[in-house]
Amino acid sequence: MKGSSDRHRALGTSRDRRSSRQGQLTVLSPQQQELLEAQHSRPDVPLTVSHYVDVAGKLDVDTLKAASSLASREFGCRSLLPAQGVVMSHGGKRGANSFDVVDLRTESDPHTVARNWMQRESARPMDPSTEQLAQWAILVLGDEHCFWYARVHRIALDVAGGRSMMIRAAEIYTAAVRNTAPDSPYSPRTAVDTEVGYRVSKRWIQDQKYWDATLAGAPTRTSLAAETATAVALPNVRTGTVPRHVIASLEGIAEAESVSLSTVLIATFALYLGRMTGSRDVVLRIPTPAPTSSTARVPGGCASNVVPLRVMLDPHCRIGELVRAVKVELVGAIRHRRYRDQQPLRAPVLALNLFPSGITLGDARGVLHLESAGPVEDLEVTLQSHSETSGIQVDFAAHPDLYSEEILTEHHRSFCELLALIGSSDAATLVADVDPRADTTPDSAGLQARNLEYWREALSTPAPTLGLLPMLAGERSSAPVVISPQLYRRLESLAASMCTSMFVLYHAAVAGLLRRRGSASEVSIGVPLRGYGAPHPDNFASMYAHHVVLRLTIDTAESLTRLIERTDDAVVDALIHADIRLSAVAAALGERRSLDYGPLFRTLVFAQSPMDTHPRFRAVMGGVPVGFELADMPELYISLPSQAGSSRAVGYVNCIAPPTEARDLAFRFQRILRAMVDDSRLTLEAVDLAHKDL
Repeated sequence: MKGSSDRHRALGTSRDRRSSRQGQLTVLSPQQQELLEAQHSRPDVPLTVSHYVDVAGKLDVDTLKAASSLASREFGCRSLLPAQGVVMSHGGKRGANSFDVVDLRTESDPHTVARNWMQRESARPMDPSTEQLAQWAILVLGDEHCFWYARVHRIALDVAGGRSMMIRAAEIYTAAVRNTAPDSPYSPRTAVDTEVGYRVSKRWIQDQKYWDATLAGAPTRTSLAAETATAVALPNVRTGTVPRHVIASLEGIAEAESVSLSTVLIATFALYLGRMTGSRDVVLRIPTPAPTSSTARVPGGCASNVVPLRVMLDPHCRIGELVRAVKVELVGAIRHRRYRDQQPLRAPVLALNLFPSGITLGDARGVLHLESAGPVEDLEVTLQSHSETSGIQVDFAAHPDLYSEEILTEHHRSFCELLALIGSSDAATLVADVDPRADTTPDSAGLQARNLEYWREALSTPAPTLGLLPMLAGERSSAPVVISPQLYRRLESLAASMCTSMFVLYHAAVAGLLRRRGSASEVSIGVPLRGYGAPHPDNFASMYAHHVVLRLTIDTAESLTRLIERTDDAVVDALIHADIRLSAVAAALGERRSLDYGPLFRTLVFAQSPMDTHPRFRAVMGGVPVGFELADMPELYISLPSQAGSSRAVGYVNCIAPPTEARDLAFRFQRILRAMVDDSRLTLEAVDLAHKDL
């Protein structure tokens, strides 16, 4: 590294520099004022963005420092001053930006140390009232290798603006070391004036009407997490790369439908949100570029915007129809992107940086990376490519209180798999046939055949008898199942520790109950599911009319832990093969199968309200049966206890036997659940079902 002062003349004429030093005041735009107030309300969470350039080659540090400072001033990254009751940015001497030089060449692993340094710096609180709005550093990893780092407050610039500022600084640096004049500077003042004028224009009213109509009835929250939390500066991050051949396939779909690759990627992410949430109406947020007219050249915080994108998902449409529909929504969102006063929506952010990220710094070359897009309140997904021949880097940044390391890893992997599945399909493929649970190319007929074969083998024998002594024809009895709030929380903790669900624990307890009651080692449980197999999933009458059957072979000498694991496996297998109606399976087994050999299940277990079935299948819910596909009514119903708030969870048992039998079944079901949380190492045969002191 070396310093030089004889090249500073290329940074602009002395008159230009004197003009910058005079420091004109610039009033903050309305959005900048809002950001300042937000920062003051949460001083511990910095509203900043940061980038870095991985540079290979020698740099002139003094020239780079001067270029960085000039680019900061051009982009309005000045200090803040109170003036006549409002906060204004000031570009005088007080606005000189910091530039640190951190030499890491003596470190054993300078690359890791540098990444950790940037991560800590990006999360450090930043007070825009006392600190510079843009802060720079160069981290020296080797004699010809460094990270050039820039952090800027969102009051001055957003992600797109921060990226453009670094590109501008590189242009100024390159002009300086080559003794040429840089292009004319940007005008942040013009951009602020443009926004203020827009807010009192007819265009603002038109945009308002567009967004009011577009978002009418939209979900106020779309998330892969069940809870909400305040934003954090240090999210959990997962990074991976989708191979180039997958991207080429996605580009083929884009070309066939006359849309951009970005549109296909957005459609895929919307589809993923729909699959994981079980919703056909999803909202995501998209950072949009700034206006490109000459009156608003600066792509900074006061020009670009993050807009909501609402996508309606129809499982019966084709991939081509989905991407075309997303294109229509995207065009409308970009056309009206300047409007910032939409109803507040909480939704994942999807950022697309698909342009080349190569940077020229004189004779040195670098690659521009996004280090931090700022605080994360839920999930932010960034898709970026570094060259036209590389794959796409997929980054998931998630709130650590909402997404565990394991869940975030699973979401990242599943989304990358869905991208590959879309790429292996074509525009004519039905969206419903793009199945992230399958390892093969979507094939509707083949999938139906495989599912049918699976169920023909799994249900080749009738359901074992339950040994219930029936009352008079048509009579049934019921008994409540009550789970205390403490037990419910312990069951939830057990499910989380085993990476399974309450749904699985409940069915494991039912399986254990049936095994302890009867002599047969096999148990059979009918389960109603939401959506699968229904020609119109939104139709209430068919929503829960589809069933699958859990078939388990249980050894009472095995532990309750093993019982839960076996049930988990049975649930996963059933859900993988769930896209076929049980009546079709019965027909394939023979028209008189149910009458001659007994029903496919004698016990039906259902949830009174939609319940997540398994972490691997977040779009599949259990629910209340509405109608039955088969003629035989189950001998035993178990309504799974569901909890409302912090109250106890209540369900019930309903059977053909007398009331004393129903009460005994309810007791034993609760007793097995209690044994699971007390000591899951206990064997099923050792669970004491004789005493009723719950």
